[in-house]
Amino acid sequence: MPTVINTNLASLFAQNSLSNAQNNLATSVQRLSSGLRINSAKDDAAGLSIAQNMQSQINGTNQSIRNLSDATNLLQVADSSLSTVQDMLLRLKQLATQGYDGSLSVSQKLNIVQEMKDLNNEINATASRTAFNGINLLSSGSSVDLNNSDLKVGTRLQNTAVSVVTSDNTKGLGYYSSVGTGSATGLADGALGALGGVANTGTSASTYKVELNSDKLKQAPGTYVLTSNGANLTLTGTYNGLSQSQTVTVKDAVASNVSGQSTTTDQILDFSNFGVSINLRSIRGTGDGITGSTIASQLASSTYKNLQINGVGAEVTNVNLSGVAPGTYTMTYNRTGGVGSLTAGLGQSISAAGTLQTGQTITLSGGSGTGATATVDYDANGLITGLTVTAAGSGYKAGDLLTGTKATNITATVDGTSTTSSIKATTGVQTNALKDVNAGDSIYVGGKTFVATQNITAAQLATAMASANGSISISGRGVVGTLSGSFTTGLTATASGSNLLLSNATGADVAVALADRTAVITKTVSNIMVGQDIASATGSSTLTMSGTVNGIATTQSLAVSANSALATQNFDFDSFGISFDVKSYQAQTADQIGTSLATLNTGVGQSVSGGPGQVVVATGNNSALKFQSGPNSDAYIQIDTINVQTGNSGQYAGDQLAMTNLGSVISQSGAGNLGTLGLTDTIDTWQTAFKNAAAAVDNALEFISTKRATYGSQMNRLSYISTNLTAQSTNLQNSRSAIIDTDFAAETAKLTKGQIMQQAATAMLAQANQMPNVILSLLK
Repeated sequence: MPTVINTNLASLFAQNSLSNAQNNLATSVQRLSSGLRINSAKDDAAGLSIAQNMQSQINGTNQSIRNLSDATNLLQVADSSLSTVQDMLLRLKQLATQGYDGSLSVSQKLNIVQEMKDLNNEINATASRTAFNGINLLSSGSSVDLNNSDLKVGTRLQNTAVSVVTSDNTKGLGYYSSVGTGSATGLADGALGALGGVANTGTSASTYKVELNSDKLKQAPGTYVLTSNGANLTLTGTYNGLSQSQTVTVKDAVASNVSGQSTTTDQILDFSNFGVSINLRSIRGTGDGITGSTIASQLASSTYKNLQINGVGAEVTNVNLSGVAPGTYTMTYNRTGGVGSLTAGLGQSISAAGTLQTGQTITLSGGSGTGATATVDYDANGLITGLTVTAAGSGYKAGDLLTGTKATNITATVDGTSTTSSIKATTGVQTNALKDVNAGDSIYVGGKTFVATQNITAAQLATAMASANGSISISGRGVVGTLSGSFTTGLTATASGSNLLLSNATGADVAVALADRTAVITKTVSNIMVGQDIASATGSSTLTMSGTVNGIATTQSLAVSANSALATQNFDFDSFGISFDVKSYQAQTADQIGTSLATLNTGVGQSVSGGPGQVVVATGNNSALKFQSGPNSDAYIQIDTINVQTGNSGQYAGDQLAMTNLGSVISQSGAGNLGTLGLTDTIDTWQTAFKNAAAAVDNALEFISTKRATYGSQMNRLSYISTNLTAQSTNLQNSRSAIIDTDFAAETAKLTKGQIMQQAATAMLAQANQMPNVILSLLK
């Protein structure tokens, strides 16, 4: 090996060894200080992956143990209530047996029945209130589908949008604010300090606008008044049905003294109790100023002090489901009564052009009602110009499509000349000036009828009437109509331009011909109106729910009434087990409430053409409850909640035959039931009913005992699963510890070794660094 100075291989070897020794020592220190063998992926990549997978299993297992603890508690809650129900059933069996005692008087039996009814009610109440974390365990757990159902708690029924009135200057503040039709108006300090309405431009103007808090729109509609006392501005009005007031302080608007510079002062007068705020901006010129008292006084002046907020709306405040099966149930609204005004047919074509009689009475047919008639007026072009109801009829509802039919033919004289005896003395030839006709018109002259399939002129009509029977064609247009029938004996017809010449050999026949000189044009008036204006005074308003219950198509209609402000109306569709409340924040008509509910899926601003509103009930918490029983998602145990209520419909509707039979025997009327028995019933009737009650109690007891046994076995099963999962978690943690935790015995030995190696490497590095010094001796 040559002797060199620039490269000291011994030193490099010692440095590498020292670096390795330091790295190993640092690793040992890290492991001993953290307690973990794997502190980063580089320590053991494969081991880290295995350990993390194990940790996932451990986390899932430990959480499953907690889940099963919840499941056990849930079952215990259900079992304790079932125990109470079972005790009541045992008492019912005792009472049913006691009632079979023939020595009891009727009044004593009635006392027994009353106690049985009370116990039956308490069974339902116990089932209804038995819940765990909001989950009904012993009653219907179906729930409203919050994603797909139109109707749910908090649903807003808005008939008229909430807004500040800006189109009426008597409403003051809204009209003159920057959102009003009175245009933006300022509060200026003019001559002598007087404030008047001026434009909001210029250095002396104060401008403002009114805004509403969206969170308080429902209760905001009403009339408010501003008053002032110094700089204090008070808003007073009725909010949410209560007379209230709130005061805010208006601050001064003062400009700086810098020449040529104006100052803008913004402030928000927030009447938060009402959800109303006035955003005020004052622009002041140099050295100018206006006090808060002056601004407040001007806002409270007669010009601005009034504030009107319009709007009509309501909210669904409560939805109760009991015994309702999952599915979609629709709501429709009908208000029946007499027909009101007719407008939808105006401008519709109903007849041929020409001079037609107006004011014709027609009969209205179609829709759901009867008895309505109307008069129809039309112009020279056959377009309807007026529709007037002459008889309202009854039973009609909004949305009915009505057709008007003329009771007698609509007629027009062919030549405008009356048939008189003097005409009969003519030579036997009569000239008849015809009119243009439209497709669909039927023209009758002297025994023959022509039905037009196209619009044709008077001349073409004359030619058609003088032709032979059958299809009548015109060159270039094809068939324009059909001629049928027979002229009066001996009568002949000839076309001459737009005139039809009728002739006959004898005077008598001419008289007959002249008697037929009136051409009759028949027209059916169709689809003239949609009956949206129905007279409520003579009708009734109903909300109808439709759907399938136990495989049977079912409908139920409830009366809808008007609500006063802040009133609540309940709709209980007990045939479905669905009930809900509607709270009106302002006074609402039955139409407004019913239409809003029936057209919920059209959103705000409902119309009769929308809808129907839907109540979507999802399979809820009375079905399978699943609890994960292991680290994997497919490991779970299922607990089925039940319905032990005894009603057949309504709030306490059950779905188990053993329980509903018990409720029927105890509370309902009918042969074999106790519900309505009294003083006039025979001993045999009483004993039969008590016998049926005892049998029903036995069946109910068997059902409850079976369910308690099921819940008991599930609790035992959960105990075994929890024990097993605890052991799994322990073993998994032990396995993970072997991979990821530091073995302190081994690692302290490595630490000692690393410390010695570091010291040795340091010493050797020092010696290696001195080795080039021998070269100096060669240079002496």
